[in-house]
Amino acid sequence: MTEEPFFTLTDGRLLAIAGTEKIMEFELAHDPGVFDLLQTPTPPSWPPDLNDDDSFGHFLNALRKDDEARIWGLYYLIDLEAGRRLAGCGGYVGPPGKNGTVEIGYSILNAYRRQGYATGLCRLLIDYAFKDNRVRRIIANTYPHLAPSIGVMKKCGLTLHRENDDGTVTYQLNKA
Repeated sequence: MTEEPFFTLTDGRLLAIAGTEKIMEFELAHDPGVFDLLQTPTPPSWPPDLNDDDSFGHFLNALRKDDEARIWGLYYLIDLEAGRRLAGCGGYVGPPGKNGTVEIGYSILNAYRRQGYATGLCRLLIDYAFKDNRVRRIIANTYPHLAPSIGVMKKCGLTLHRENDDGTVTYQLNKA
C-alpha cells in the first residue's frame, strides 16, 4: 500500500503535517521511523506531554473510520527555519460538529516551549478551520493553572467561555 501525500498547513516558517495511518502505526509501535517519515531529525524527547498510545490510537481509529479525519486530526509541527525541527504536535479533536464547533489542542516538547511554536500552530489551525463554511467557532480546553497555555489562547484571540465541572476551562473564538 502506498502512503498518500501529506496534507499540510504552513506559514512559510512552520509546517504542520497531518498524521496518516502509517504515522500513527509507527507511533503506537514506538518506532523511531516516524521521524524518517516526517523527514525530521530525532527530537530530544518524544512524544510531547499529553500524547500517548491512547491519543495516537484515537487518531488512528478516526483515520480508519472517516476520510475527514485526515484533515481534522493530529498534525506534527516542524520548524523549517531550524533544520526541520520537530517541535511538537496538535490539531483538531475531530471534524466540525453539527453546531459549527471545532476543538483544537496542542503540545510542544519541553525543550522548545516559549519559542512561539504553540501560538504558530494554533494560528495555522484557526486560519484553516475558519476557511470551512461549517465552522462557526473554535474552542480549546486547558486547566486554569496553565498560564502559558492560556497565554497562547489569548494571543490567538480566544476568550474565556466557561469553567467546566472537571476543573478545566474552555476558551473560544467565534468566526468574524
